[in-house]
Amino acid sequence: MTFIFSDLDPTTREHMLNEFTDDLHGTGLYISPRLSAAGIARYPAALEAAIVGGDADSLGPDLATVGTFNAMESYSKGVRKVRSDAPQMLAEGEFNRYYVRGLCARVLAEGGGEVEVYRGRESGFHRPGSDALIGQRLDARALLEDLRANALTPENISVLPDVNSGITVKAA
Repeated sequence: MTFIFSDLDPTTREHMLNEFTDDLHGTGLYISPRLSAAGIARYPAALEAAIVGGDADSLGPDLATVGTFNAMESYSKGVRKVRSDAPQMLAEGEFNRYYVRGLCARVLAEGGGEVEVYRGRESGFHRPGSDALIGQRLDARALLEDLRANALTPENISVLPDVNSGITVKAA
């Protein structure tokens, strides 16, 4: 399902790429445990290509190629088959996180201070916590710092949790 990023333009992409490069050469890039060894090897280049000139919808199919994801994964009750939508989930979640980070960095660089939450992708299930955030203005610096601090542990993001819920931000 298509994500609508209202401020995705060359300037925001430049900031997204800076955030990506900082992770790649600094604290580390989030690597899904669902990725295979081959997927781990090709994921950074695929994500970078989407940041430079694509989006979550172009990244998803790129990640869906055979051999990118493990067939099985461990979870609390044992082992199960990796979900068929895992490539799109990873693509949407990670592209959105870099979009939010890039936009926050851009807003701050341009002298602004806030971003506004909106629904960038419709979903069949609206999480009440996500719906409650729609229309709220968030401090761009706090959001950016939270996303940077939790780049390797997206489950710990506190300012804008549930990036796979279809919510994202725009310049306020």
